[in-house]
Amino acid sequence: MSTTPTPPESEIHDALVDLWVRREPRIRAELVELRELVLAAPEQAQLERAKTIAHDLAGLCGVFGHTSASESAREFELLVSQTPTAIEIHHLLLLINAMERQLFGGSA
Repeated sequence: MSTTPTPPESEIHDALVDLWVRREPRIRAELVELRELVLAAPEQAQLERAKTIAHDLAGLCGVFGHTSASESAREFELLVSQTPTAIEIHHLLLLINAMERQLFGGSA
């Protein structure tokens, strides 16, 4: 029985860090787009786009171990599933701010 050697944990870690670094500009752009969509008094098409972005972010953040950001993105996705009220829009903006802090610290 033959076994395929697995790369050392450090190589896997380095590969994941490299992948995250390459994805970071896109993630930042998606957070900016989410904010723009929420502030634009969104119609159904914009809400669907925001929901898709949030869903993708929730999964991506989860894969990379950013649990808090993943949970924030999931909450955003659920809130934007229906036309948000003014209070919910404020909450959506707070969730975007939270994701920026959770992913990038104070640099966002």
